[in-house]
Amino acid sequence: MAGSIRQQLTLLICSLIALALAAALLMSYYMLAEDYKGKMQQTNSVMAESLGSNISQYMQNSYNITALIDQSPDLKNFDSEKQSKLLSDITNQYPFLQLLAMHHLNGDQSARSKGALVNRAERWWFKKFMEEGQPYISKTYYSLYSESPIMTIN
Repeated sequence: MAGSIRQQLTLLICSLIALALAAALLMSYYMLAEDYKGKMQQTNSVMAESLGSNISQYMQNSYNITALIDQSPDLKNFDSEKQSKLLSDITNQYPFLQLLAMHHLNGDQSARSKGALVNRAERWWFKKFMEEGQPYISKTYYSLYSESPIMTIN
């Protein structure tokens, strides 16, 4: 009988130790998970702010480049060759700009940084500009030329 009590006590003590270890592991897992979750939320918040700041800076740079182009005497002389060279020089200087083009009000391009001059009157972004008569920045869409995400600044 004494052996069976000793076995029962040993089993009870081992069970209590196992239960205490399991509880300690679960509590530390919970605390680590909560800490990790908080750090991830903070990291995501910082990344979102940084991304927003970068996008804002990109947009401001685009507006500044547009203003720079507007100040160029080559823009005002209506010489298609000089305008194309100006646009090409700008896209070479600012490689994040895929393509620059100037349009007449009928949609015909008068100059572009590369490629042949074409009519864009049927493109949705040109129609929007003509309807609203206001400068705007489009939502991102996929380029028919390069199949990469782009936006249009009109």
